Amino acid sequence: MNNPYAPPGAETTPDDLHNAILSADPAGFAVRLGARLIDWLVSAGLGGITGLFSGVILAVVGGPGHVPHGPAKGLAGIGIGPLALGALASLLYHAVSEGLGGATAGKAILGLRVKSVGTYAPCGVWAGVQRSLAYYVDAFFFGMVAYETMKGSPLKQRIGDKWARTVVVRAASLPPEARGGLGVGLALGCAAHVVVSALTMAVKAF
Repeated sequence: MNNPYAPPGAETTPDDLHNAILSADPAGFAVRLGARLIDWLVSAGLGGITGLFSGVILAVVGGPGHVPHGPAKGLAGIGIGPLALGALASLLYHAVSEGLGGATAGKAILGLRVKSVGTYAPCGVWAGVQRSLAYYVDAFFFGMVAYETMKGSPLKQRIGDKWARTVVVRAASLPPEARGGLGVGLALGCAAHVVVSALTMAVKAF
């Protein structure tokens, strides 16, 4: 395969698209769960570091007597604002990291890549958003929805993969030139998480 990022030709059938990506090894439920657990730790670490620095900055800016006020005080009190922003931080971390670089930290550590079905190209941020949103459906009943969906899929796709037309494969089964490109995606994904986490701290404080 000379150009792993080349789109399939006009004569390519849907079966050909599936066969092309099946030349790589789709990742199963267990290893993907392991990657998700690692990403939970990474996300918590990013949130913790951001919270530490944000707390120091807010203490300096607001002083020891600063308390929340206005509508944001209500959000902070009931937790809706921070909860929504926390979910957004996690969603953007996955969508940007996978969409641009093919892997979050967890997937990179366990040797997995997210690719578009029928090509070895990264799936793009919008597809990353779609599969990340659908994760909240796949995670129902402790991941049993994802497990059952993947068990019945030849590409081991969960619902999010089917929505976004993506597949998670083992990097070792890809051509060497289709395994890289992680750096920019991971850096931007972590940056998105940090920015939204900092905004969460601001909502809690003000």
